[in-house]
Amino acid sequence: MRIGLVYGSCLVRHSLVELLKHHDFDVIFDTATTFDLPVASAAQPPDVILMGLEGESTPAHLANIHAAYPTARTILIDDADSRPEIVHKCLTAGAHGIITNEAPAEALMQYINLIKSGLIAVAARGVDPLPPPRSGIELPPETVEKPPCSRGLSRREKHVLTLIANGAPNKVIARELDISESTVKAHLKSILKKIGVLNRTQAAVWAYSKGLVSENPA
Repeated sequence: MRIGLVYGSCLVRHSLVELLKHHDFDVIFDTATTFDLPVASAAQPPDVILMGLEGESTPAHLANIHAAYPTARTILIDDADSRPEIVHKCLTAGAHGIITNEAPAEALMQYINLIKSGLIAVAARGVDPLPPPRSGIELPPETVEKPPCSRGLSRREKHVLTLIANGAPNKVIARELDISESTVKAHLKSILKKIGVLNRTQAAVWAYSKGLVSENPA
């Protein structure tokens, strides 16, 4: 997958480049501002662009991105301090996803794949209901319109979901909880049904959007 990166902090930007390359993403450019976007050939445009959420100016930067790369999906990385109204403006301006910079690396990698697949979602805490999606696959209503909740998940299911959101495979979850992998799969099936999503990646994003990852399920 081809990735473009726009982030003001040189240190953070270079760290993200190394992280993305480590996870086998092809970083085709990185720049500090959308005013320095490179010209991409029609055959090799970025699939996804990651950009830092920089307050009121972000919608204008999104416009620059969409003008340069109309087919690219855009993900904003939020420092968790952005006001909900700014987040909504960014989504209205064309951002396909927003994730907090507190998310672990594995969750970010999963989120990139999820957004590339066509989902429009937000995984930032403290964000009110989203405006209607413009296109693509939207999360089921309960995943974006309800206030933070655990949708009737048991304590064990919440623990499993937390581990999934942190990128743990079934084998690791089974070892962590001292249960069999088949039991992990049963828990996962129940979790997906209760929260109304289709797979573990969407479940991870749902967990972050509801703040459940910060909960201690023990």
